[in-house]
Amino acid sequence: MNNTRYHAGSKITEISPYCYTLSPHKKQTICENCLERKDRLLKCSACKTVRFCGQDCQKEFWKSHKKECSLLSKYSPRTLSEPAFLFIRLVIRHKNGDSDSWRDEEGQRVFRDLVTHEKETKEDFERIRQFGELCRIAKEFFDEELPDVSSLFGIFCRMCINTITITDETLEPIGSGVYLSATQLDHSCEPNCTAGFVKNRIQIRALREISSDCPVDGLSALRINYIDLLVPRDERRSQLKQQYYFDCKCSRCSSDESDKAMIGMNRECRKSAEDQIMFRSYIDREIRRLDEQKEAKDPAKVLERCQELLSECDQYLTSRSAFRVALLDQAMGRCLDLQRWQAALEYGLQSVPLMKAYLPSKHPSVGLQLVKVGKLELYLEQFENAELHLAEGYEVVRVSHGEESHLASEVMMMLQQSRMESMDRRMYIEES
Repeated sequence: MNNTRYHAGSKITEISPYCYTLSPHKKQTICENCLERKDRLLKCSACKTVRFCGQDCQKEFWKSHKKECSLLSKYSPRTLSEPAFLFIRLVIRHKNGDSDSWRDEEGQRVFRDLVTHEKETKEDFERIRQFGELCRIAKEFFDEELPDVSSLFGIFCRMCINTITITDETLEPIGSGVYLSATQLDHSCEPNCTAGFVKNRIQIRALREISSDCPVDGLSALRINYIDLLVPRDERRSQLKQQYYFDCKCSRCSSDESDKAMIGMNRECRKSAEDQIMFRSYIDREIRRLDEQKEAKDPAKVLERCQELLSECDQYLTSRSAFRVALLDQAMGRCLDLQRWQAALEYGLQSVPLMKAYLPSKHPSVGLQLVKVGKLELYLEQFENAELHLAEGYEVVRVSHGEESHLASEVMMMLQQSRMESMDRRMYIEES
């Protein structure tokens, strides 16, 4: 008897947003309604702040945009940050009465049902500072009376705890939003599902087979990852506690095994335990600095620093250190910026086994890295290797993104090209 409720790759649900916004630096290139990239976008003639790929998207978004449009015109030339824009839109929905009435396709929750963690938020100095700043902006933005402070605080708390980062197919963040039914999905460092986006809708897919023994109460048996999984346990727990106010007790966090490999020191390292802790803190701090600099105009400098840190890691940390993953990925990205294709490929090949060790086998990050490696090998005419990596990448992407996704189709085309090139080369060698 089949005991499977969802197979790997199954689309479990697709949910419309309650409220969302694009990141300010993405508004120039991405349609506000469908969230698709376009070379040419039409700017709203009134507020000149939001852009659309065509009149159909503009008309479809007008109901959401109508109220904010005139207010944005008056607020100009001042601009709104991403959190401020989302907060303003949530306040508008609240004023329209949607907090108690609007439901998505799953129909499980309204906005007011979402968890707030008001007690913890009141004790969080940084969150309270941010709330004060958003209230100040809201007072300047609206030309009418605002909801009372208690209501605004409730909106703010729900926004902080329940907002999801919206990404494109390559997992690049493009905005943030609140998806009501998706808030039922709890976090796990060993997720059984992944959340992706099709236009402005969130799509939940199974990463592995999910047994029919799981409870059937909506989406509560499903788990996604809220944070980066390629960091040690203490860092994961710290991020979750700081952002969501809970202690992760998943099976991975309850075991020491993967964490030992992630933070393990080189056997030949003679540093004291205290020095080891200080060194790991130093590497972590430097990686954060590199993340802040990755959009810098001088990728060669960032690459040079990556190479220095990788050399230090080789001296003190095991070859499977989680810090190496971040540095290898950073180095690969900067090599791509500099068009150093072979060097980028070498860094990518080193990162793949580490990502496989610490992420679920069908996690989208694994698939995307395999595809990047295969694409470089195809360009460098390493056709047999490209075929292997693209085939492996496709098997992941068709699960994490779906066979019908644009990315899966693109990978399949590259895979077919690599197979044809590989076959032609073999035939040429045989004829020679």
